[in-house]
Amino acid sequence: MNKQYDGGYTPEGLRDTGKFAGDVVHPQAWPAHVSVVGKRVAVIGSGATAVTLVPELAKMGAKHVICVQRSPTYLMDVWKFDW
Repeated sequence: MNKQYDGGYTPEGLRDTGKFAGDVVHPQAWPAHVSVVGKRVAVIGSGATAVTLVPELAKMGAKHVICVQRSPTYLMDVWKFDW
């Protein structure tokens, strides 16, 4: 497991992205010039970064945002949960 937090984590299977025609941006190194306005955006992963990134991409004007995950993530707002 990669514990290098300053560079971000890229799974082994995603390192060869040269064949992809679109932009590939790691959220931990997001360039200021990248715009998602009118674009279809895929977020790969479903951890904390994706949970915060997906709604923000939609607010930024992305045409369509999809989150691709390998295994399900369960979230629950415990502050509103009626015990």
